Amino acid sequence: MPKAKTYLDSGNYLWNSGMFIWKSSVILSAFERFLPRLYKKLIQIEPYIGTSRQQEEVDKIYPALQDISIDYGIMERAENVVVIPGDFGWNDVGCWDSLGSVFPPDENGNITKGDFVEIETRDSIIYSNSRLIAAVGLENMIVVETSDAILVCPKKKAQDVKKVVEELRKRGREELL
Repeated sequence: MPKAKTYLDSGNYLWNSGMFIWKSSVILSAFERFLPRLYKKLIQIEPYIGTSRQQEEVDKIYPALQDISIDYGIMERAENVVVIPGDFGWNDVGCWDSLGSVFPPDENGNITKGDFVEIETRDSIIYSNSRLIAAVGLENMIVVETSDAILVCPKKKAQDVKKVVEELRKRGREELL
Protein backbone atom coordinates (compact mmCIF):
# COMPACT_ATOMS: atom_id res chain seq x y z
CA MET A 1 0.00 0.00 0.00
CA PRO A 2 2.84 2.52 0.48
CA LYS A 3 3.42 2.54 -3.29
CA ALA A 4 -0.28 3.20 -3.99
CA LYS A 5 -0.28 6.05 -1.45
CA THR A 6 2.80 7.57 -3.09
CA TYR A 7 1.09 7.42 -6.49
CA LEU A 8 -2.10 9.04 -5.19
CA ASP A 9 -0.24 11.72 -3.24
CA SER A 10 1.74 12.71 -6.33
CA GLY A 11 -1.44 13.77 -8.16
CA ASN A 12 -0.18 12.11 -11.37
CA TYR A 13 -2.26 8.94 -11.06
CA LEU A 14 -5.92 8.02 -10.77
CA TRP A 15 -7.42 5.18 -8.73
CA ASN A 16 -9.22 2.46 -10.68
CA SER A 17 -12.42 1.91 -8.77
CA GLY A 18 -13.49 -0.81 -11.21
CA MET A 19 -16.35 1.07 -12.84
CA PHE A 20 -16.51 0.47 -16.57
CA ILE A 21 -18.80 1.68 -19.33
CA TRP A 22 -18.84 0.03 -22.74
CA LYS A 23 -21.07 -1.13 -25.54
CA SER A 24 -21.67 -4.86 -25.36
CA SER A 25 -20.32 -5.30 -28.90
CA VAL A 26 -17.04 -3.60 -27.93
CA ILE A 27 -16.43 -5.61 -24.77
CA LEU A 28 -17.39 -8.88 -26.47
CA SER A 29 -14.92 -8.07 -29.24
CA ALA A 30 -12.24 -7.51 -26.58
CA PHE A 31 -13.08 -10.86 -24.96
CA GLU A 32 -12.81 -12.52 -28.36
CA ARG A 33 -9.41 -10.91 -29.01
CA PHE A 34 -7.74 -11.14 -25.59
CA LEU A 35 -9.52 -14.04 -23.87
CA PRO A 36 -10.71 -16.30 -26.70
CA ARG A 37 -11.31 -19.40 -24.53
CA LEU A 38 -13.48 -17.39 -22.15
CA TYR A 39 -15.29 -15.75 -25.09
CA LYS A 40 -16.19 -19.15 -26.60
CA LYS A 41 -17.82 -20.15 -23.31
CA LEU A 42 -19.63 -16.81 -22.91
CA ILE A 43 -21.27 -16.95 -26.32
CA GLN A 44 -22.72 -20.35 -25.46
CA ILE A 45 -25.03 -18.49 -23.05
CA GLU A 46 -26.37 -16.06 -25.67
CA PRO A 47 -29.21 -18.24 -27.06
CA TYR A 48 -30.62 -18.62 -23.54
CA ILE A 49 -30.63 -14.94 -22.50
CA GLY A 50 -34.17 -13.95 -21.58
CA THR A 51 -35.44 -17.54 -21.58
CA SER A 52 -36.46 -19.81 -18.74
CA ARG A 53 -33.16 -21.71 -19.19
CA GLN A 54 -30.91 -18.65 -18.77
CA GLN A 55 -29.93 -19.28 -15.13
CA GLU A 56 -29.48 -23.01 -15.73
CA GLU A 57 -27.04 -22.34 -18.59
CA VAL A 58 -25.16 -19.66 -16.67
CA ASP A 59 -24.82 -22.06 -13.72
CA LYS A 60 -23.52 -24.77 -16.06
CA ILE A 61 -20.98 -22.60 -17.92
CA TYR A 62 -19.78 -20.20 -15.22
CA PRO A 63 -17.66 -22.72 -13.23
CA ALA A 64 -15.71 -23.54 -16.41
CA LEU A 65 -14.79 -19.93 -17.15
CA GLN A 66 -11.17 -18.81 -16.92
CA ASP A 67 -10.50 -17.18 -13.53
CA ILE A 68 -9.05 -13.79 -14.53
CA SER A 69 -10.04 -10.24 -13.69
CA ILE A 70 -11.26 -7.85 -16.38
CA ASP A 71 -8.34 -5.58 -15.45
CA TYR A 72 -5.63 -8.11 -16.28
CA GLY A 73 -7.47 -9.95 -19.01
CA ILE A 74 -8.63 -6.99 -21.09
CA MET A 75 -8.16 -3.47 -19.71
CA GLU A 76 -4.37 -3.62 -19.42
CA ARG A 77 -4.09 -4.92 -23.00
CA ALA A 78 -6.70 -2.89 -24.87
CA GLU A 79 -5.79 0.28 -26.76
CA ASN A 80 -9.28 1.82 -26.97
CA VAL A 81 -9.52 2.70 -23.27
CA VAL A 82 -10.15 6.15 -21.82
CA VAL A 83 -9.94 7.10 -18.15
CA ILE A 84 -12.45 9.67 -16.97
CA PRO A 85 -11.58 11.32 -13.65
CA GLY A 86 -14.47 11.55 -11.25
CA ASP A 87 -14.93 13.26 -7.91
CA PHE A 88 -17.84 11.51 -6.22
CA GLY A 89 -18.51 9.28 -3.27
CA TRP A 90 -17.52 5.66 -3.71
CA ASN A 91 -17.11 2.67 -1.43
CA ASP A 92 -15.70 -0.73 -2.21
CA VAL A 93 -18.37 -2.92 -0.69
CA GLY A 94 -16.33 -5.96 -1.58
CA CYS A 95 -16.00 -7.21 1.95
CA TRP A 96 -18.28 -7.58 4.94
CA ASP A 97 -16.50 -5.08 7.17
CA SER A 98 -17.23 -2.25 4.71
CA LEU A 99 -21.01 -2.53 5.11
CA GLY A 100 -20.96 0.34 7.61
CA SER A 101 -20.59 2.74 4.70
CA VAL A 102 -23.88 1.46 3.24
CA PHE A 103 -26.01 0.53 6.25
CA PRO A 104 -26.00 2.77 9.32
CA PRO A 105 -25.08 1.12 12.61
CA ASP A 106 -27.59 0.92 15.46
CA GLU A 107 -27.06 2.43 18.93
CA ASN A 108 -24.66 -0.40 19.81
CA GLY A 109 -22.60 0.04 16.65
CA ASN A 110 -24.07 -3.11 15.08
CA ILE A 111 -24.87 -3.29 11.39
CA THR A 112 -27.74 -5.70 10.90
CA LYS A 113 -29.97 -7.13 8.21
CA GLY A 114 -32.57 -9.84 8.57
CA ASP A 115 -33.95 -11.74 11.52
CA PHE A 116 -31.76 -11.34 14.59
CA VAL A 117 -31.76 -10.82 18.31
CA GLU A 118 -28.72 -9.53 20.13
CA ILE A 119 -27.78 -9.34 23.77
CA GLU A 120 -24.73 -7.36 24.85
CA THR A 121 -23.39 -7.39 21.30
CA ARG A 122 -21.41 -4.39 20.04
CA ASP A 123 -19.72 -3.18 16.85
CA SER A 124 -20.64 -6.34 14.94
CA ILE A 125 -22.15 -7.18 11.58
CA ILE A 126 -25.10 -9.58 11.68
CA TYR A 127 -26.56 -10.54 8.30
CA SER A 128 -29.30 -13.11 7.85
CA ASN A 129 -31.05 -14.20 4.67
CA SER A 130 -33.68 -16.41 6.28
CA ARG A 131 -32.94 -17.85 9.72
CA LEU A 132 -32.85 -16.12 13.08
CA ILE A 133 -29.37 -15.21 14.32
CA ALA A 134 -29.05 -14.92 18.09
CA ALA A 135 -25.87 -13.08 19.07
CA VAL A 136 -24.85 -13.01 22.72
CA GLY A 137 -21.83 -11.07 24.00
CA LEU A 138 -20.19 -10.56 20.62
CA GLU A 139 -17.83 -7.67 19.95
CA ASN A 140 -16.29 -6.72 16.62
CA MET A 141 -17.56 -9.89 14.95
CA ILE A 142 -19.13 -10.75 11.60
CA VAL A 143 -21.95 -13.31 11.44
CA VAL A 144 -23.46 -14.02 8.02
CA GLU A 145 -26.15 -16.61 7.31
CA THR A 146 -27.02 -17.53 3.72
CA SER A 147 -28.99 -20.41 2.27
CA ASP A 148 -25.93 -22.66 2.04
CA ALA A 149 -23.40 -21.45 4.61
CA ILE A 150 -22.70 -19.54 7.79
CA LEU A 151 -19.68 -17.31 8.25
CA VAL A 152 -18.39 -16.29 11.68
CA CYS A 153 -15.18 -14.28 12.05
CA PRO A 154 -13.67 -11.29 13.84
CA LYS A 155 -14.05 -8.06 11.84
CA LYS A 156 -10.27 -7.70 11.73
CA LYS A 157 -10.12 -11.01 9.80
CA ALA A 158 -12.77 -10.06 7.20
CA GLN A 159 -10.21 -10.02 4.39
CA ASP A 160 -9.31 -13.63 5.20
CA VAL A 161 -12.62 -14.80 3.74
CA LYS A 162 -10.57 -15.19 0.53
CA LYS A 163 -8.72 -18.00 2.30
CA VAL A 164 -12.03 -19.77 2.89
CA VAL A 165 -12.77 -19.52 -0.83
CA GLU A 166 -9.33 -20.99 -1.63
CA GLU A 167 -9.89 -23.83 0.83
CA LEU A 168 -13.32 -24.61 -0.61
CA ARG A 169 -11.76 -24.77 -4.10
CA LYS A 170 -9.06 -27.15 -2.84
CA ARG A 171 -11.76 -29.38 -1.35
CA GLY A 172 -13.78 -29.35 -4.59
CA ARG A 173 -16.70 -27.47 -3.03
CA GLU A 174 -17.41 -25.18 -6.02
CA GLU A 175 -21.16 -25.45 -5.37
CA LEU A 176 -20.62 -23.12 -2.41
CA LEU A 177 -18.75 -20.45 -4.37
